[in-house]
Amino acid sequence: MSKISIIIPVYNVKKEYLNKCLESVFNQKYKCFEVIVVDDGSTIDYNDILKKFNCIRYYKIDNHGVSYARNIGIKSSIGDYVMFLDADDYLSLNALSYFADRINKFHDQIVLSRNYNVDNEIKINKCNFKNSKYINLKEDLYRAILLSDDNLFSCVDTAWAKLYSKEFLDKNNILFNEKLRFFEDILFNYECYLKANSIYYLNKITYVYRINNLSVCHSFQDNLYSVSMKYIYELNNFFKNNNIQDENFSINIFRTIVRLFRKYFIYINNTSRLENEIKLIVNDKLIQKELNVIDMEYLDLHKKKLLNLLKQKDIIQLKIFINDVCKNGLLKR
Repeated sequence: MSKISIIIPVYNVKKEYLNKCLESVFNQKYKCFEVIVVDDGSTIDYNDILKKFNCIRYYKIDNHGVSYARNIGIKSSIGDYVMFLDADDYLSLNALSYFADRINKFHDQIVLSRNYNVDNEIKINKCNFKNSKYINLKEDLYRAILLSDDNLFSCVDTAWAKLYSKEFLDKNNILFNEKLRFFEDILFNYECYLKANSIYYLNKITYVYRINNLSVCHSFQDNLYSVSMKYIYELNNFFKNNNIQDENFSINIFRTIVRLFRKYFIYINNTSRLENEIKLIVNDKLIQKELNVIDMEYLDLHKKKLLNLLKQKDIIQLKIFINDVCKNGLLKR
């Protein structure tokens, strides 16, 4: 039987969430797994939760971010496959059995699956595939990951709801980019999809994603500008180093900037800081180069206006745009 290493990074998540997460693992029917919990510098003491479960390998480290924590899990894992599970999420009832039925027969390098979203109610994430199948067109994966295209896959850009062959990761020296504390899943998965020879889509729901408004993804980040710029340049370096020409790269950069206007600039009350960071964006050579090749035909009205203002480097009108459009929730993803 294939052994699955379940890597759970933890950073100040609620105790009840971690407890639910671990219960979902140890209640699985498929028992050939190991659990690696990497505590990324939490100020919360989880010992009372952890001691309820047997055989957890626990690492307590200084805070370095989720990429560093996951890499510790990968390097220390002894399973045939690696799974990433966020501490505020949990596995569906038969998740490991679904995966095991596949990998024990076919030994795929990557297995994708589906997930539930849970907020006040549980919702199934959409996916156009009706049956399990091999993914033969990698371009579909690249497009989905850079454009967050749910028309193909529900969670193609996330590290969770997937299995990765440990041998495959080790052979290709694939780890998370530790310079990134945000958007790290995109770069990790793009490299995995690029180098994998067998990618299988399993039409089963294995993962329950908790929409946590206090998590990094859903709360205001004071450093979102700096981590976004870091992501843009790390992705650009990855493409250059691997001689990749992806037509969706420019759209991905624009989507990253749209996120800044939607979720970051609307909260900046310091006028000089706001102007300075917008100025840095519009004067960035890489950003301007990529913005100038975007086909505006498929953009909605507000995104077209934002793109034009960015290309024109109009700081004053961009500030007005933030007040008139972004703060009123009219700029969509």
